[in-house]
Amino acid sequence: LAEPRLPTILAIEVEVGCLSTLAAEKAARGESFQKELDFVLANQVLIVLTNIALVLALTPAAAIAPPAAAGTLAASAAALPGFFLQAGSFSAAQRTVCFVGKAVQFSIVGSLTSAVGQGVTKGLVEARSRMNPDNPPQVTLAPVLPTAAAYAVFMAASSNTRYQIVNSIEAFGLPALPGPPAVRTLSSFTLRTINNVRATTAL
Repeated sequence: LAEPRLPTILAIEVEVGCLSTLAAEKAARGESFQKELDFVLANQVLIVLTNIALVLALTPAAAIAPPAAAGTLAASAAALPGFFLQAGSFSAAQRTVCFVGKAVQFSIVGSLTSAVGQGVTKGLVEARSRMNPDNPPQVTLAPVLPTAAAYAVFMAASSNTRYQIVNSIEAFGLPALPGPPAVRTLSSFTLRTINNVRATTAL
């Protein structure tokens, strides 16, 4: 309700995220791409869920319930911006808390998706080994906890900063663009493509 462009943003983010990840998977797996299609599809599902979570985390919320009692933690949280440069009479402290709070949310999303991804991969490897015990897949799995911790740090530091900047550019730059809505949609698509390519390169 507070972000009329939310369906468009979700569609762009999911499409761009899937395409950029698919290109990275193709480049990394090479000739094994088709043989490891189950791993690729599992990663695509995780990318979709992660991108949806990241978009929703930075989407301003509309007040549809009675406001929380003044002075409570819920009231303080409800008064925060959706992203740190959201237009409005927010104080510097509120914007700082927003940025740090979103970093914590992103780190939780990152650690959970990493752990789930590791679990799915392990399950796929075990299933392949049972189906073909004479020729089990030669896969070295990364340790779950260190990988989840590293991904949590990446999401908090890199993803949080990049998506906060993307949201801010869209909020202030897109409305100023002349022309029909398609121009703004194309600009948003281009911006989020660059963001996803930078993320894939960093990983």
